[in-house]
Amino acid sequence: MLQQKQENEQEHEIEKVKQRFIYRWINVSKYQNPQLDSELVEEANRLNINLAKQRLVIAIAGSSQIIKNLKLDQETIIFSLTNHIELIILSSKHQETYIQQKLEHQEIEYGISNWGNLLGRLAEQAVTTLRLSNIFGKPSFRHYSQVSFIKQVLDSDLNLIAVNDQYEALLKRKDGKELIDTIREFIKCNMSVNQTAHNLFVHRNTLNNRLLRIKKLFELDPKNTEDLFQLFIGYITFYYRQTL
Repeated sequence: MLQQKQENEQEHEIEKVKQRFIYRWINVSKYQNPQLDSELVEEANRLNINLAKQRLVIAIAGSSQIIKNLKLDQETIIFSLTNHIELIILSSKHQETYIQQKLEHQEIEYGISNWGNLLGRLAEQAVTTLRLSNIFGKPSFRHYSQVSFIKQVLDSDLNLIAVNDQYEALLKRKDGKELIDTIREFIKCNMSVNQTAHNLFVHRNTLNNRLLRIKKLFELDPKNTEDLFQLFIGYITFYYRQTL
């Protein structure tokens, strides 16, 4: 029993060292090639980790119990990014297919990065995909390639202060959530009044009344493509920053 206890403690200590290394690896590789950091390379060699290897990151929302039920190969790395987000770092495309099938079957929220060797950027891509899929309400957004354009827009220097302020003000109104949900659904339905009304379970006259209120509040017409684009980007920007 004592020997088993010592072995368990040793394994736990090794895992702690590995988790600290992965944390540092992620942070270093957000900005530079990790192979330029001699101390990181030395530690990677001790842990038998190849920093140059192509990898992919899957960010999962929820309990780590989900991951424990997966059959993962020895090269796959698990890292707890936050209390609510787990990262699966893998180097096998076969594992990618297997894991995605398992997660879809369990209806788990997740986001997948591109393939690459800058782990920090890959982790950021996976988490961004997870967050934007929630904001859009589109679980079909699983891969970073599906949201990369939106991320570029979010990173650009667009002047959306007035629009964001109005979204902030809407949250304090009695009908605020209703109007925000209307904007979101109208965008998802490609400006189709009939489809939006159907999805929101309201009469088209009720929907048109809401769109008119939105127009007055934002001084932007949802039925105008350019104005709707501002409402769309403002919506994403506002909620994206709420989750930071």
